[in-house]
Amino acid sequence: MEADIYNVPASDEKKGRVNIKQVRKARPKPVADRIPKPPSPRLPVPKRGDIYEVPSSDDENGSGTNIRQVRKAQSKPAMDRASRKPSPKQIQEVISTNVGEVPSRKRVKLSPSPRSSSKTQVPDGSFRKGVQKATARKELHKVYGMGGTPVMAARPKPKVQQNETRSQTLPRTLSPPQFAEKQSNRRTPMSNDTDMMDVDSQPSHIPPKGLKMWEGVLNASMQPPSSAQRRKPKIAQLQNFQEDDNDLEGSGAAIRSVHELRQAGANSRFLDEIEDLLDRIGSPGSSQSTMRRSGLLDMATQLKDKGFVRQFRANHVEERLFVHLGQETDVIAGVLLVSMLTTVLLDGCVPPFVVQLRRQGIARLLIRLLQVQSSIVLVAKERKNNATKAVQKLIEGHHEYLMQLGLWEELQPRSISPRTIALKCIEVMVRQTREAGSANEIFSKELTTNLFTVLKNASNENAWGLPQSNLAIEFYLALSALESHSLTARTVSDESVWLIEYLPTIADALHSALIRPIESFGILQVLILRLTLNVTNNNPQASTVFARESLMSSMGKTVVAKFKQISGFMTEEDLSVSLDHLTLVLGAMINFAAWSPDARTCLDSLAGGEDDPLDTMIQTYTDNQDKMSEASSVEEIQKNVAFAYLSVLLGYLSLLPSVAQRVKTHQSSHSLAPVIASIQEFIGYHKAVDEQAVDEAGNTPQSKLTEQLQGLVSNLVASSAI
Repeated sequence: MEADIYNVPASDEKKGRVNIKQVRKARPKPVADRIPKPPSPRLPVPKRGDIYEVPSSDDENGSGTNIRQVRKAQSKPAMDRASRKPSPKQIQEVISTNVGEVPSRKRVKLSPSPRSSSKTQVPDGSFRKGVQKATARKELHKVYGMGGTPVMAARPKPKVQQNETRSQTLPRTLSPPQFAEKQSNRRTPMSNDTDMMDVDSQPSHIPPKGLKMWEGVLNASMQPPSSAQRRKPKIAQLQNFQEDDNDLEGSGAAIRSVHELRQAGANSRFLDEIEDLLDRIGSPGSSQSTMRRSGLLDMATQLKDKGFVRQFRANHVEERLFVHLGQETDVIAGVLLVSMLTTVLLDGCVPPFVVQLRRQGIARLLIRLLQVQSSIVLVAKERKNNATKAVQKLIEGHHEYLMQLGLWEELQPRSISPRTIALKCIEVMVRQTREAGSANEIFSKELTTNLFTVLKNASNENAWGLPQSNLAIEFYLALSALESHSLTARTVSDESVWLIEYLPTIADALHSALIRPIESFGILQVLILRLTLNVTNNNPQASTVFARESLMSSMGKTVVAKFKQISGFMTEEDLSVSLDHLTLVLGAMINFAAWSPDARTCLDSLAGGEDDPLDTMIQTYTDNQDKMSEASSVEEIQKNVAFAYLSVLLGYLSLLPSVAQRVKTHQSSHSLAPVIASIQEFIGYHKAVDEQAVDEAGNTPQSKLTEQLQGLVSNLVASSAI
């Protein structure tokens, strides 16, 4: 028999105990000497106890377990733990233990390696059949993972490709008996129930075929992976990275690329910066005005960067910044908040966010700002606002930045006041919510009243000085907001407010817009006409508010001037714009004449005076009646649409007998037949359009208008017969 490298006396071995003192004195030999030649797997197994086996009870050798000696053995370095070469039976027992054998009696074991698995055997005396290859390979790798010294260690965390890395350090020809001999000087720690929860028990004996199988498994695991195999952990990893995002988020998957790692770091820094800014900003009344203004100015400066804005929106910082707005009484802080809100809304408004703004009192803050018409720079210098020189300088820079923003489009403000920025914020919010198809509104009665107060400036000449006049810019923004708001604004509860307060203001502004030279007809006139159409559609009471002789005269004169304008030479673009303007004026007059008998009477009462446009309107229709059926170009067809609207207007006005008689006198047939024929042709045009725009329910967008026009024709035919 070969020399025992551990040199433990046989007497102690027979007693079934370990001579710990001699183990301490043992000195390890070089690594090459510690790996003996592989013995035959069929060696006879002598009946000899495991050199590390500790009696589980007093009846095995008449004495209890020497726990103190075991602990000393555990604390010694690996170089001092060598005792002697294990016997063949010990080899068999160690192999059995490492592939899952659990003795029926209690044993105290030391940890085989610092990377031992948490899934050790449950000492319940039960055995399970079958040995799994994966479990065996895992256990072998645990023991000879890095070829290092076995030490006591806590349960480690699993590492990716840990087994492949360790296997490269082993000799390729190491057989299971050699493995067992190497394993004999490694100890297993005591395991608790948690550590041994998911471990399967293994049989106590491995037959020769099983040993041969383990030898093949061990040798295969020691072979370094080929290049093809390496390309195949990489492909699998990439496939794992392409799993569903929801699953990755739920499982807390690791960051998958360097780009994501950098992005995560940038996002972390962004959140830290945001937290610092929000702490400085605080809320109205909760922090000093100087600190709050400073934080808002820094936030406004950061929002100049598109990348910051993108992260700002991605992390929903607006939901934390724009809070308690109704409690803000500081004009400077209010201007900064509203200016930032406007830029955020232009970047992309989500309708639910408007609901939050309403709850936070945005309307009250906007109303306060609407009262201040001085420049932001002058407001910061006012003594009552108590702004430091540094803040005044920063406000001046912020003012210059706001003037250069693209949010003004074609407008060119000379300075920006709290009223200007508040009106722009309102206009953006209302326009975007309407375009998104949302019914969410920010308007209160008080805010609506303030906007109509701005409209009362229509009589001021500066209100029409776009694009540079500040008063004209404010007038434009208020009109734009009200025009968008008017689509869904009126309800039964505030009907009287609109009829008594708001509609007369619109009528005044409309008259001021239409008495201006026809060459100055522009966006302001268009907005007022759209607002008028929105509030008078299918509404007799509202239409009656506009029944004024002065207004009906100015509208009729505008119709005549526009028809004269389009009859001359015009470019295609100018013709299209003029036709749009003419159609809006005719549409508003049709609403008045269709729903208000008072409006018909007002226009007819101007007969014979300088301000009477009706006879000229009738003559314009008569002169172009024959040309309407001879249209051969796109421009002439577009003009015919305008003449068709004119025939509808004359038809509604002819419901008044005196007006009908004036129309007949200008016709060669001395009847309303030409007008009725033109209206019927217009009905046919609408029916053709409706047939191409039928929805799934079978409804058509112009069906109500078609029915109204057919009713008009029936009334005209009946009145002509009388």
